[in-house]
Amino acid sequence: MNPISFRCLALSFILIVSSLCFSKIYAQATNAMVSDSKQAFTAEKEYKRALKQLLTCTGSKEGLDQVGQQAVGYYHSKYPMLSDSFLVQIDRSLSIDSLITRFMPLYSRHFTLSEIKGLITFYNTALGKKIMHEMPLLMQEKAAVTENLYQSIQQRVEQQVANQSNAANGKQENNQDK
Repeated sequence: MNPISFRCLALSFILIVSSLCFSKIYAQATNAMVSDSKQAFTAEKEYKRALKQLLTCTGSKEGLDQVGQQAVGYYHSKYPMLSDSFLVQIDRSLSIDSLITRFMPLYSRHFTLSEIKGLITFYNTALGKKIMHEMPLLMQEKAAVTENLYQSIQQRVEQQVANQSNAANGKQENNQDK
């Protein structure tokens, strides 16, 4: 075999082997990316599902649903020229699934999936349910106490200012008398 043919044959062999190795590496990398992508998609779906469950057990979902219905009703009555298909689009934009998609980045910055699941577990306990029931009432009562405190402080401040003003006026009168 002449040396040029041997080199061509050896070079062809190296190219074929390299190509096969590259193909295998490329396939493994592609499979890994697809696998990572599937895992990320699965994790995102699980987080969304847990977030929806959290919003449901805290009563937030029901409130968001009502607000969405009220908004669509408001737009329908205020802008009667809007088509039904447009109002359906608005309704979809305000659906719980759409809102969860928008809320997810916020929640995921503050809570892991494990923590969301822990909150769900907690809010499904007797204490969690009691907190959901009692907390709005407690907040109203705290607001009333705080408002009364601020009013009391405001009266004391005004009385102090009046006393200081009267004392200053008394000094001025005494100085004028001299």
